[in-house]
Amino acid sequence: MYVSPSQGGNVKVDGVIPDSYPSSSVIARETTVSLEAVPASGFTFVGWTGSEISPDKSITTQMTCTKTITASFVQDNGYFLNMDTNGNGSVTPSVGTHSYSSGETVTITAEADKGYRFTSWTGEVENSRSASTTVTLDESKTVIANFAIARHIISIKVNGAGSVKPNPANYLYNEGTTVKIAATPDPGSL
Repeated sequence: MYVSPSQGGNVKVDGVIPDSYPSSSVIARETTVSLEAVPASGFTFVGWTGSEISPDKSITTQMTCTKTITASFVQDNGYFLNMDTNGNGSVTPSVGTHSYSSGETVTITAEADKGYRFTSWTGEVENSRSASTTVTLDESKTVIANFAIARHIISIKVNGAGSVKPNPANYLYNEGTTVKIAATPDPGSL
């Protein structure tokens, strides 16, 4: 089991705060472990993420497999920013919950995976069409980066006497697609 707090507090594992984070322990299968979020002064516990998702400050987990569990905290008089993605890509700050001071402006960026493109942000951001923009934390906000499959148009035309396959037209293909094109001159043409 791997246990980690985000900035702003600690986690008690079976009543003990680890010396450092992330804390990892080998725990026997089927053992029940208790976890308690302990906010630092000036912070409030938000919730658990990872293998256990809960808003409760104290939880128990049954060790049925390897687990990674994170406690998230926000500054008092501050707000949190939930980052997420829709489609294939990544964001900075990373997917998850991050805490900021009230009124803080945060730069956010989106990067599409190969074969995909960034399309827009969902949520209150400065410029929803820019892959790099800002969000101002005047309240807690959720921001989602949207990605779509990258597609390109191939225009096939004939110049002179002959034919082509596929037939002359505009075709839309996903990025990375290999397209076979064949040209056949008419008899007597060079």
